[in-house]
Amino acid sequence: MKDKEDIMSIGDIKENFLVRLELNLSHVEFLKSLVDAGEKLPPPLVSEGDCELIDGRHRIAAYKLRGDKEIIVHTRKFKTQAEKIATALSLNLGGSLPPSKGDISHVLELLLSVGESRRSIIELVSAKTSLPPRLIKDHLDYVQANIAKARLRKAVQAVTDKGMTVPEAAATFAVNITTLKSKLGGKIEDEGASDINQVKSHLSQQFGKINRTNGQALSKVIRDLKDGLLQPEEVKPLVEHLGKLAHKSHVNYENWLKRFESHMGTVSDVQKVSRDKAYKPSMNLGRKALNRMGLNQ
Repeated sequence: MKDKEDIMSIGDIKENFLVRLELNLSHVEFLKSLVDAGEKLPPPLVSEGDCELIDGRHRIAAYKLRGDKEIIVHTRKFKTQAEKIATALSLNLGGSLPPSKGDISHVLELLLSVGESRRSIIELVSAKTSLPPRLIKDHLDYVQANIAKARLRKAVQAVTDKGMTVPEAAATFAVNITTLKSKLGGKIEDEGASDINQVKSHLSQQFGKINRTNGQALSKVIRDLKDGLLQPEEVKPLVEHLGKLAHKSHVNYENWLKRFESHMGTVSDVQKVSRDKAYKPSMNLGRKALNRMGLNQ
């Protein structure tokens, strides 16, 4: 059946699942520049009825960066969620930015999470993408091995840190009770789990360096503005550039948040409130800065 063409509000398009591990911001900027130059991009593909985005996430991000509100899309009917995911992978394989090995493994994990069996995944993905069944099987082996390691690690933590019994932990996390007992009886090896405090410290250090460097450069511009060495009209492009950088940073944050949510489930109300408020103070400070410079016209 041929896809239908429609005009849709970007805000109505739902990005409920991701077939890539990360958004390529350089590619988003390139697509935006094409649209700015008058080029027409292929319409993103959206599922009919529930408005789920199937293909075109980088294009959607480019339109959002431009501030567009409505775009032309193609719509198609899908029978199952698994068919949507497999179709998204197949369209990405033939696109301008092919998915990585990690992206493919991520898609297979998505298909497992919606209840598809190994056999159905191999058949569906092979039919949709023409990838060799053997290659899909190898990826599945890798994905399921990692899932099993993660379940075992959680079961061990439930026993050692939360007081759960071994049979309870084995049943809760669907692990073999003998394997769990063996793991608890020996030395628990580090299986690559991230140290969250170390990651937080790294992020804080990097943001601190960027803020200090930017602060020095911007402070000099303000001093030159006060001393008459620079005129407001000369500084205005810089202020506009700062706004664009802040917007890109916010878009990047939203994309990482979606990735975490896709694995953690919907964030709590407290997290949502924090997220909603996170960008507003910087906008208010930006307006105050513009007022002080006499540029908020």
